[in-house]
Amino acid sequence: MLALLLSNEQTAYGQAESRWEAGGGAGGVGYLGDLNQRDMLSKEFNFSYHGFIRKYLGTGNFALRYNLQFGKFSGRDSHYPNRASRNLSIDTRFFENAFLIEWDYFDINPIYYRQYYGYQPVYTPYFFAGPAVVYTNPRPNFDLTYSPYTSILEGIEHDRNARYAHWHLAFAFGGGMKFDLSPSINLGMEASFRIAASDYLDGISRAGNPNRNDAYQLLSLTGTYRLGLKQRNIRRKWR
Repeated sequence: MLALLLSNEQTAYGQAESRWEAGGGAGGVGYLGDLNQRDMLSKEFNFSYHGFIRKYLGTGNFALRYNLQFGKFSGRDSHYPNRASRNLSIDTRFFENAFLIEWDYFDINPIYYRQYYGYQPVYTPYFFAGPAVVYTNPRPNFDLTYSPYTSILEGIEHDRNARYAHWHLAFAFGGGMKFDLSPSINLGMEASFRIAASDYLDGISRAGNPNRNDAYQLLSLTGTYRLGLKQRNIRRKWR
């Protein structure tokens, strides 16, 4: 009997050490570059979607996540009366590779805690951060400006002729909430920011605010599938 219990415990630990998950989600992306007047809330949101894989580290609450995101940025001066004469606009597709470390406030591991102890919370807040690499190919529209200011006209000319990379480093951080629907499936919602190490995500710098780098925000609903679970053993003690 003792040997059987030890064997079950080792199996549970072994499964917990190889916790893999895959999933995806959809939501909105908000542009926070030179054509958006506020730092924390975008004036324009567009559809965005992503896929990810997640690997938990041992039996703890930490995980590594690779996230691939697609979407579109857009913004325009016409939203703001005090920028009407500059009248710039931007519309560009992007995709992003992010490498994140996640921390779950509660451990909702169904493999070890539910199989071995028979109880664990079925939801948790979580937080994440990490580096990202984002690609954009911006084509800002400079042709509709009628600004009388020399500094803006010179900035537009500079940005028209600027040479800049299409790949940009960024820092991602955010958080969310996960809810288990079953031992193998959970749903979640998350919000995050990306702060770029460049002011040319949107192709505009000198004509806008060259002292502040570009950024964007993401709001998503997510679905996750846990890989490799022994469903029969887990469901027997599901609470």
